[in-house]
Amino acid sequence: MVASLSGTFGRKTLGSGSLTIGRNAANQLVVNDDKVSAHHAEIRPVGQGYSIIDLKSTNGTFVNEQKIAHNQLHPLKSDDIIRVGDTRLTYEVSSAPDLD
Repeated sequence: MVASLSGTFGRKTLGSGSLTIGRNAANQLVVNDDKVSAHHAEIRPVGQGYSIIDLKSTNGTFVNEQKIAHNQLHPLKSDDIIRVGDTRLTYEVSSAPDLD
């Protein structure tokens, strides 16, 4: 299984560690959006898939336009649309190996 996020930045393959999302340059995915907190959310590997957690962001994290709870893991499914601020990211899962 290969999981990735895609958006205006292109495509980012998720690995065995967590992926931090936010405005601060220390994040693995930096989002230049005034409505995104410095350390907004994190995607973590859980079991055979991934989950997202909101890190007490000011404007919240949304999955398919449903606001998720702060500090609570929310499992992701292929083709889920994650929104942080005005930025949308698509979570994709493929069973084929990534040849990029």
